[in-house]
Amino acid sequence: MRLVKVATCNLNQWAMEFDFNTRQIKHSISKAKQSGAIIRLGPELEITGYGCEDHFLELDTVNHSWECLKEILLGDWTDDIVCSIGMPIIKGSERYNCQVLCLNRKIIMIRRKMWLANDGNYRELRWFTAWKQRDELVDFQLPIEISEALGQNSVPFGYGFVKAIAAEVCEEFFTPIPPHSELALNGVEVFMNASGSHHQLRKLDVRLRAFIGATHTRGGVYMYSNHQGCDGGRLYYDGCASVVVNGDVVAQGSQFSLKDVEVVVAQIDLDVVSSLRGSVSSFQEQASCKTKVPSVEVPYSLCQHFNLKTRLSIPLKIKYHSPEEEIAFGPGCWLWDYLRRSGASGFLLPLSGGADSSSVAAIVGCMCQLVVKGEFECSVKCCSILDCLFRNKQVPQVTSDLASVEYKLSDLTRSWAKVLADEIGSWHLDVSIDAVLDGGSNVENLSLQNIQARIRMVLAFMLASLLPWVHSKPGFYLVLGSSNVDKGLRGYLTKYDCSSADINPIGSINIEAAPPTAELEPIGSDYSQLDEVDMGMTYEELSVYGRLRKIFLCGPVSMFQNLCYRWGARLTPSQVAEKVKHFFKYYSINRHKMTVLTPSYHAESYSPEDNRFDLRQFLYDARWPYQFRKIDELVSELNVKDVVQEPGEFETVAAASSEVVGGMGVAAQSDVYQVLNIKHFFILRAIAAEVCEEFFTPIPPHSELALNGVEVFMNASGSHHQLRKLDVRLRAFIGATHTRGGVYMYSNHQGCDGGRLYYDGCASVVVNGDVVAQGSQFSLKDVEVVVAQIDLDVVSSLRGSVSSFQEQASCKTKVPSVEVPYSLCQHFNLKTRLSIPLKIKYHSPEEEIAFGPGCWLWDYLRRSGASGFLLPLSGGADSSSVAAIVGCMCQLVVKGEFECSVKCCSILDCLFRNKQVPQVTSDLASVEYKLSDLTRSWAKVLADEIGSWHLDVSIDAVLDGGSNVENLSLQNIQARIRMVLAFMLASLLPWVHSKPGFYLVLGSSNVDKGLRGYLTKYDCSSADINPIGSINIEAAPPTAELEPIGSDYSQLDEVDMGMTYEELSVYGRLRKIFLCGPVSMFQNLCYRWGARLTPSQVAEKVKHFFKYYSINRHKMTVLTPSYHAESYSPEDNRFDLRQFLYDARWPYQFRKIDELVSELNVKDVVQEPGEFETVAAASSEVVGGMGVAAQVQAIPMLDSN
Repeated sequence: MRLVKVATCNLNQWAMEFDFNTRQIKHSISKAKQSGAIIRLGPELEITGYGCEDHFLELDTVNHSWECLKEILLGDWTDDIVCSIGMPIIKGSERYNCQVLCLNRKIIMIRRKMWLANDGNYRELRWFTAWKQRDELVDFQLPIEISEALGQNSVPFGYGFVKAIAAEVCEEFFTPIPPHSELALNGVEVFMNASGSHHQLRKLDVRLRAFIGATHTRGGVYMYSNHQGCDGGRLYYDGCASVVVNGDVVAQGSQFSLKDVEVVVAQIDLDVVSSLRGSVSSFQEQASCKTKVPSVEVPYSLCQHFNLKTRLSIPLKIKYHSPEEEIAFGPGCWLWDYLRRSGASGFLLPLSGGADSSSVAAIVGCMCQLVVKGEFECSVKCCSILDCLFRNKQVPQVTSDLASVEYKLSDLTRSWAKVLADEIGSWHLDVSIDAVLDGGSNVENLSLQNIQARIRMVLAFMLASLLPWVHSKPGFYLVLGSSNVDKGLRGYLTKYDCSSADINPIGSINIEAAPPTAELEPIGSDYSQLDEVDMGMTYEELSVYGRLRKIFLCGPVSMFQNLCYRWGARLTPSQVAEKVKHFFKYYSINRHKMTVLTPSYHAESYSPEDNRFDLRQFLYDARWPYQFRKIDELVSELNVKDVVQEPGEFETVAAASSEVVGGMGVAAQSDVYQVLNIKHFFILRAIAAEVCEEFFTPIPPHSELALNGVEVFMNASGSHHQLRKLDVRLRAFIGATHTRGGVYMYSNHQGCDGGRLYYDGCASVVVNGDVVAQGSQFSLKDVEVVVAQIDLDVVSSLRGSVSSFQEQASCKTKVPSVEVPYSLCQHFNLKTRLSIPLKIKYHSPEEEIAFGPGCWLWDYLRRSGASGFLLPLSGGADSSSVAAIVGCMCQLVVKGEFECSVKCCSILDCLFRNKQVPQVTSDLASVEYKLSDLTRSWAKVLADEIGSWHLDVSIDAVLDGGSNVENLSLQNIQARIRMVLAFMLASLLPWVHSKPGFYLVLGSSNVDKGLRGYLTKYDCSSADINPIGSINIEAAPPTAELEPIGSDYSQLDEVDMGMTYEELSVYGRLRKIFLCGPVSMFQNLCYRWGARLTPSQVAEKVKHFFKYYSINRHKMTVLTPSYHAESYSPEDNRFDLRQFLYDARWPYQFRKIDELVSELNVKDVVQEPGEFETVAAASSEVVGGMGVAAQVQAIPMLDSN
């Protein structure tokens, strides 16, 4: 017998928490060694945590990983045990996701991941490179510090195995030809799969069955390790570390647990693997002609001989949870991790007694039961949380005090809420807001319903900040959302209502327990407002639509075809068509709400979550003219006899197909549509194509094509506007043709095609380094064609005069070509005028900031069906900048800078009262403002200047509070009330002014406020769109003006933040563009600010920035969709992907900074001002206005700043 004991583990790591993660790894190794294991497997990227996202791009992250690995290897942790440890590694210029195999304080091999996960929630190709050299192991030179510490210069690096052990990393197992299949043929008997796999309903069975199938016929020991817990984002990694031998599960860890470390051990006889393989003839045949995989020999025996004291592991019955248990335990464990790591002292749930909020309350109750039963490993942090959670400072036997609940609605649901709150033992508060329910006309009624829905949110956040203070608890409560996956899919919710919260445990879970009701209209004896009636579709149908749309990737036409089969026994094709059209109409009308959806626990594979999982544009033509016409054609072709009459897999009872609109749903007008604005540059004088990004690769195709005789290059691009980007682009085209010659044609989109980006056109023709034709960068035209007349002989002449070109062309790699019997050229003709070099046309930065967002706003306005804008205008720098951009847009429109179409005419008709295009910008932008006398006067002047309607709304009465907590709560209420009023006015003012449609609410928070998080969550920065959300605004000292203005006090942003906007701009660029973490940012700024600041002062500034950046990062998850202009934007949805839960103390990184400060001497600091030299602002922490410093032990999730 060859006996071997193996250990695999579940670890609850935290992204970027190096100290904590390293302790967890050491603890798991110790437990494995205590059990007698000879192999220990940890999860994927366990040193950093799996969810670091864009932090993986920072060199700091890789450097800290090496430092932590060195700490492990210098101790006795790896003595007599093979440890597989996951971390990122850079070789050359490539970054790899690796498993490092260690034994006896040495690295024996580094295994790189070959197939990366890049679908669903995974974006590994954004951060890592896949290893493609499957046939070799190369030498990797260890970093100098590691080499000196370990006495080891290089290690084998790549794809291979050690003795009979091999690593397989997560996604590789699920590829069509997984590595373990050929490794088994090479004699590998123990496979180690380090994974970062998140929970999804019904996913565990798929995973375990795959491991069983992989080892059932080819034999082997399959070890699986996984993360377990929430490491800073939306995902819960569901552990279930397992060991499978020859198709039998012999060890299985927990799927849901509150423990930080769980080690699963199995004792195995490897002879059973050899026996199985020897008995399968097909295995023997394939092994005889296998592809050889490189291996590493290690002079160490892993196996023991026959020993009766050792008990072998036997097959187990697989442990599964029911779907109901998965829904309770998964989100429950996620909530606990979030609670203990955020520094919060409890939860606040707006509990209506309906199905959704009751489900959330039950999940919180489940979490409480797990905690009070001791289902976690108690630590100092856990104890401190429990101390502040429970009044008697002891862990109680009931769940009382862990969850705070607020509710309001009808008598029936009120009674349900009370019973449920009592059952889970929570504090309970009844708040009634019935008085604002009943409206007059439909417009008034809908506006009042939306006010009530948003007031719930305002009250929830107010209570979340005040109740801990009232109950003498430290910290704050996390506000829980309770909108389910199907409501999100249909968009059946009010934007920024009580679905807007801190986190949502059921945001991607289907809830069908009871008929849900919004209860936003008065409840009577003969009327009850039910969701399914409002929506015009049932939740069961919504679930079907959601799975077809996301999982089966169906558009309208293929969904119709599928449902004709599945619902054919009950519905005619025309009825199916109506249902499909009804769903897609409202899905597309409401898609914009998904951009600001509360971060939710991910559980369902058809979630419409727009941030990481379901990436789509948010502006659609809700009529789907092409797709719906195709459906109509199919309906006309179909006959009843063609329809399958048997119920399909998803057969449901048909719901009423008539459009019923009410509650929180708003239908767009039937004439709302999207004008296609595809702006291409077409010229047929080309020989080779190069598509967008290909031009910017290290060895672009045109360099090779030029050597093959190509003279005309066509670059079809989709390049968006970014400040100062046009010069980079044109200079690149000039450089490409200056030495190698050629005609370079560039075509681009121009306009907003449904998302955050504005494609900035500038179709151009460059000949031998000279721009001979250039289109507009910003324009309201739908089509612009740029033409150039060129003599191709100038290309041949240039190439013939460059000897290096001739030399390289003589030994070129031949590129395939296609011959076309058609002449593209004309002969000499005096009637033809050649294009001559032009002076390149650039806009100033100020013009770019005005024209880019202005054109973006116009495209959004005319395609959304809106009739204007509503801007909360305070007179401050930010909102005034937005007003100026709107004014610029108006000037472009009224000057006729667009090609008038039927759609444009109809928009102008409803925009302007006299039904004609005026010569001034009056009426195009509605403005609402309120604040101090000074900013009020500025707002009035600006509104008059751009000619907008103007309304002064004062809410000063709620400004002044007593204690700091009360004062901050009142400021936050005021900030959120601004948002509520803005959306109310946006829906009512068009009706008041006898205009159709609605106004789009504009946000005005700039890129630096977002970066610092200097805004109240769901305040007036929460809007429909924001034209300056990624633009740096430094025109005037901005002020929040949320505190009373006096003769001796004015609330200034920079004082509140404790840093200047100029400094913020530097921090932002270093963080995102130069990919600096705290340590490398400190090192950079010691050079750049060394003439003015000491290293200790620089260190304080860096710590201050990262503290508040991390505390407030959660606000970026619900940031209003913004025009993208700055390359350091913190926008979390598409551009800057990070976790949103940090340890704001950054213990590992800040300790490293302190060590560097102690080593530095004044003489070591460069005294010359650097590129980003700025005047030093006061480094002391000044807290006020919306700013609140976290306690030293608090971790992010403050609602305030």
